[in-house]
Amino acid sequence: MRTPFLKKTLRLILLFIIISIRIYSQQQVSNDTSSIKRVLAIMDSFYNSINKHYISNIDLEKMMRKGIDAMLGTLDPFTRYRSKEETDEFHLSLAGKFGGVGMGIREIDRQIVVFQVYQGFPADKAGLKTGDVITEIDGISTKGKFLFEVLNSLRGTPGTKLSIKVYRPREQNQITSNITREEIKLRSVPYYGIISGNTGYIMLTGMTENSSEELLHALLELKQNNTLNGLVIDLRDNTGGYLKQAIKIANFFIDKGNTIVSVKSRDDDSVWYATEPAIDPNIPLVILTNKSTASAAEVLSGAIQDNDRGIIIGEKTFGKGLVGNLFNMGFGAEMVLTIAHYYTPSGRCIQIKNYFTNGTGVETPDSLKKYFKTKNGRLERDAEGIIPDFIVEPKALSPLTFCLIDSFILFKYATQYKLAHPSIAAARQFTLSENEYDNFFTYLKAHSCNYATSTDEKIKVLRKTAASEGYLNYIQPALTNLEKEYKKRKQQDIFIAKKEIKGLLEGEIASRYYYEKGRIEAGFKNDPVLKKAIEIIGNNEVYKKTLAIDK
Repeated sequence: MRTPFLKKTLRLILLFIIISIRIYSQQQVSNDTSSIKRVLAIMDSFYNSINKHYISNIDLEKMMRKGIDAMLGTLDPFTRYRSKEETDEFHLSLAGKFGGVGMGIREIDRQIVVFQVYQGFPADKAGLKTGDVITEIDGISTKGKFLFEVLNSLRGTPGTKLSIKVYRPREQNQITSNITREEIKLRSVPYYGIISGNTGYIMLTGMTENSSEELLHALLELKQNNTLNGLVIDLRDNTGGYLKQAIKIANFFIDKGNTIVSVKSRDDDSVWYATEPAIDPNIPLVILTNKSTASAAEVLSGAIQDNDRGIIIGEKTFGKGLVGNLFNMGFGAEMVLTIAHYYTPSGRCIQIKNYFTNGTGVETPDSLKKYFKTKNGRLERDAEGIIPDFIVEPKALSPLTFCLIDSFILFKYATQYKLAHPSIAAARQFTLSENEYDNFFTYLKAHSCNYATSTDEKIKVLRKTAASEGYLNYIQPALTNLEKEYKKRKQQDIFIAKKEIKGLLEGEIASRYYYEKGRIEAGFKNDPVLKKAIEIIGNNEVYKKTLAIDK
């Protein structure tokens, strides 16, 4: 009964072996026909022996997956195998559309909770609210269900119906909502607007198949309704996607004929140019980046920087200059295989780590890095991702703040706040009063947030080391006093981290009234990177000097 499945499994393994051998040809490993046949014969014998003679039945698919992952682990972390389920989910994320109800769910306190409702989609139309606890879907209880099981129940063919029963805090009876699924198109431009004076702002969260159309729509609407003095494009946490979308967006600001990106592989080199006149080649432009800005988003940033078309502000980007290509592995599975490197218009590679010596990667030493000139002659160095023209690193969140996020305390308090307050001020103006923050502090006392700091860990290590070396009794009094003073100081974290906690809580509460747009707008007032962008756009002299314009 297992023979057909074994044959299918072996086919997948053999395909990966062939590709692996091709990769290793760069390291002068022979891949002649006899070598391939020998490897395939060994693998065939290997799997047949396990299948026939091992002491118990083996999950061959599970073993295959472990073998594939281990083999690809010797390459780079972006070369990976995806099962059919993983492949389907990946392409859904890139397409940005699927049949569903338009809400995000999370497991909180062993319950399935509505974590986010997207404005205008079926869940929103049916009256579901963030914080609702889903108890039944089509009469089937969600108790004991895994998150992905509930998620699959919510998704389906557009036009089909489902019934959702929820418990809403402070409501005596459960609420039943009848919903018709629709095609859900998640936007890669979740927000655009005016942030200060006449400065436009566009948030771009990914490079999906419709990103360029969405950004163009936002840009044209901003230009039509305002006399823009500058534009900010926020690429923070944009991990990339389709290269062609990055090229199209770059062409909106970079005029026809200029280089946008080049790709170099083992067998071929390609160069992409701006092929159309720019939509706006002159508007002062600022790109925001952080450590999670990667891949196609770095291509866009590099094209803007090397053409001296705009200023980069924020943190150094991730540094992923590897080009991945999809290979069909059969049975719905696929492999993403690294086949080339991205290069910015000046010729610099943005890839930070070299994975061709080992699977963990090694950064290029400074002595081997090269300098390249932008269009106006500014120097930029390769193998470093994209280095901003103005580096602004947001303050790292405190351990307490991370705990409040991870334990959903901020989320749960915002749900209660919404139930007690029918309305709030506009998101940009909304702030919690001192009395309201004190109320949250009282709430926090009843909902403990236990978190460990690096100091906690070091004290544990010190105690353990002292015990093993026979010093614990000697230093015990001092250690006890140290822990006492440390705990007293740790209790002050709620006050020391007040600004960041208050800002995040205001964003969470604003999202209850104004959806994701409210969360974004509430965050503007505490965003040092955005403030720097507004400052630079407002100072034409600094802007031009930074880009070496009219030098």
